[in-house]
Amino acid sequence: MIKNTVVASRTLKSNLTNKLLDMMTSDWFLKVLESNKSNID
Repeated sequence: MIKNTVVASRTLKSNLTNKLLDMMTSDWFLKVLESNKSNID
């Protein structure tokens, strides 16, 4: 029972971390694209 809870919490934490990383990466990617557009103009 306890092991299952630990595994579940670990999975939840890793999922949250992955979501945060994805959001940060996409934000950074958008910023890079915007800066590239302004440089081209």
